[in-house]
Amino acid sequence: MKLSLNWLADYVDLSGLTPDMIAEKLTMNAFEVEGVHTFGSDLTGPIVVGEILDIQPHPDPKVTKMRVTKTRVAEGQEPLQIVCGATNIAVGQRIPVALPGSIVINRHDGSAFPITVTDKRGVQSNGMLCAATELGITDGDSEGILILDPPLTLRLGADIEDLLCLTKDYVLTVASRSNRGDAVCVRGLAREVAALFKRPMREPEWQLKENPDKSKYNFSIQIDDVKDCESFTIRTIGNLKVASSPPFIARRLAAVGTRSINNLVDITNYVMHEWGQPMHAYDAAAVKDGKFHVRRGKSGEKYTTLDGKERILSPEMLIISDTEKVIGMPIMGGANSEINDKTTDIALEAASFSPAIVRRSSRLLGLSSESALRFERGIDAATTKQASDRAAYLISKYCTGDGPVKIGTFVASGKGECTPVHIELRKKEIVRHLNLDLPTNEVKDLLNRLEFTPIDSKSTQDKLVFSIPSFRQSDVRREIDLIEEIARVYGYDNIEEESPAFFTLANMPENINTAIRKVLIGEGLCEAYITSLIPDQTTSNGNAASLTEKGKYLSSHDNSRSVKVLNPLSPEHQTLRQTLLPGLINALKYNFDRGEENVWLFELGFTYLTHSTKEKCSEPALEEGKVAGILSGNRQLSLWKDASDNSSNNKSNTNKLNFYDAKGMLENLFQSLHICASAITYAKEEQSPALMHPGQSAHIICATDNGAIEIGWLGQLHPASVQDLGLDSQTYLFELNIDTLKALRKKPSFEAISTLPAISRDLTVDLSNNTENASVITCVEQAAINLKNIDLVSIFPLDSGKRSLSYRLTFQSNTETLKSEDIEQTMNTIRSKLTEKLNASFRV
Repeated sequence: MKLSLNWLADYVDLSGLTPDMIAEKLTMNAFEVEGVHTFGSDLTGPIVVGEILDIQPHPDPKVTKMRVTKTRVAEGQEPLQIVCGATNIAVGQRIPVALPGSIVINRHDGSAFPITVTDKRGVQSNGMLCAATELGITDGDSEGILILDPPLTLRLGADIEDLLCLTKDYVLTVASRSNRGDAVCVRGLAREVAALFKRPMREPEWQLKENPDKSKYNFSIQIDDVKDCESFTIRTIGNLKVASSPPFIARRLAAVGTRSINNLVDITNYVMHEWGQPMHAYDAAAVKDGKFHVRRGKSGEKYTTLDGKERILSPEMLIISDTEKVIGMPIMGGANSEINDKTTDIALEAASFSPAIVRRSSRLLGLSSESALRFERGIDAATTKQASDRAAYLISKYCTGDGPVKIGTFVASGKGECTPVHIELRKKEIVRHLNLDLPTNEVKDLLNRLEFTPIDSKSTQDKLVFSIPSFRQSDVRREIDLIEEIARVYGYDNIEEESPAFFTLANMPENINTAIRKVLIGEGLCEAYITSLIPDQTTSNGNAASLTEKGKYLSSHDNSRSVKVLNPLSPEHQTLRQTLLPGLINALKYNFDRGEENVWLFELGFTYLTHSTKEKCSEPALEEGKVAGILSGNRQLSLWKDASDNSSNNKSNTNKLNFYDAKGMLENLFQSLHICASAITYAKEEQSPALMHPGQSAHIICATDNGAIEIGWLGQLHPASVQDLGLDSQTYLFELNIDTLKALRKKPSFEAISTLPAISRDLTVDLSNNTENASVITCVEQAAINLKNIDLVSIFPLDSGKRSLSYRLTFQSNTETLKSEDIEQTMNTIRSKLTEKLNASFRV
């Protein structure tokens, strides 16, 4: 909210305090001040009220835009000759006059403009008739002279700065806390400032004189559910006149960013900013049968708000209706009952609505307002009557019509008196939490500044009891809350820093996410944080959206199991994701469109599916932890080129990422998690994920004693997505299930390094092109004894659908030196096994 220091000064003595001092104190005590700016301009008098007595054309016939006026600026004095170029002046008008020696605002560039006696084409001008912008009034006519309203014209020669409240002001932008509805107003922040600077809180003097005359309107209130509306009050006020607002009200509202409308509406806004109590004035004649019915909206019910827009209501919204139509909502009033120039009688509403239902209505309608801001944070129902009295007083003073204002019947409905709340505070707890051993009187003083009243009759030497004011009962509920208030008012900076008496370093357990993160970051990937919400995965006709719609629906989405948001913030955030890959692809495109082609990203997050069965489950959806990655660009990011590589073909291809780079990163991840590499296979499936290339993707499976377990997928980005999004074709994706990795992860084990020599043998085997490398390695490992390592060295294509695979096998024993004849016997066994299982052939 915006806080005017001139307004704040009505409640707290600010002498000796600068705006920066107040901003710093509030920021350091839970109310962050986001900015301080000035409102109004530096004017230097004399600038006074004058009256135009005569207007004549300029004597020079060539000067057609200037006229010579006779303007009186004080009773009994000779009028001054002032030349003016404005076209809206007339005899008898009272206008602001800047006399020689004064300084106003240059309306063209905002600079200071000193007023002197000047010669205007041969005619002496002894001052200037001022436009609104020349006085720092930004919403006025910049060309025409400011014509003063009749109430302001009674004092000829009066100081314009005082009359129009043009004093320079400082405005603080204070962040609104979600649980402090009491502090979204001038009085609430004045209470904080008074407490922090140890200054008394004061209230402006005013007294409401209610008119005993009975109103011609007999209003009644019906509340369907007090949980929705704790308090609802209506006050009848008659014999009013709608006109412009008094200058001090209009200027203060302008300072906090509220546009002046008319005196009645402005006063309701004024009291809302001052007391934090939203109000609404209904034209009394527009309320059918005088009935105010606070209820839920009906499905399809229509309501036109003050901004002229028709709203479609639902049972999730709270509305106010008369006997035939909706006339209001907590968020915004209705166009069918608004104040107009002919309004003479009003029904003044002051109420306290449920924060939850106001917040829900605001989100569903996409409509926010100053009233909603306050209702969402909670209104102090105990002060609703006082705020209504304050507004009625100002209306009776500044909205008079023909005769005195008639303040009629006050009707209230809802909960009764606020229930007193008492909280015990143990002094030893203050010491334990704050390390402050404060005297009892100082504890009482600190809390009493915030209007927490000590109850001495219930207090003891070691325990104090405080009564919680109504405006803090929503957020101060426990002893620790009182201790926090003590710390705030005492000052966090005044609490000495001290290490705990016993301090030991704890070894944080490394969870699976941390282990995965370390490995992938070590591989050169950057972690991404992407929203879990995606667009709805169906088209307007209800069919599943295709993959080729410019990448809009980047997902193999199962619409039958989608988890949709009941109240989406936007069309792009309607459904919970079922895979992490679309977000990573969008992140890649964002970087690619901005010239960054080398993008290696990964994300740790959750995917969401409804349960596949209709059985009632403890959780509303199936939440699975996943880790996904995307790789695009070059294998090496350095600009250094290998001087020995002079081939033009090599320059364009050797540094590009390929499938095996991505596969190698995952193998490093599995190895770091101590998942047996020999148990993992990369299988080609007939049906691959929609995002992956059908011929360049693999299903990652791990063999266990209980059968095969799916870990995830690895593959190249689908050509359709590459074309639609304009990405590099050499883009690779992977997505793994974290729970599966956690189940397969083993504790590290250690064994002694063999001191005996190792023996290497080469094996070349001819196989069908359809035979996978993983099958060969599995077959070799099953047949070999003392095999330490097997590496694929080369692949050579042959005729008739075959290829030659060359391997290097390393043998080593931990207990004995291997003999050549034993190795040859093992190699023969391997060849026999490959021939039997894979139909392999060998060349001598």
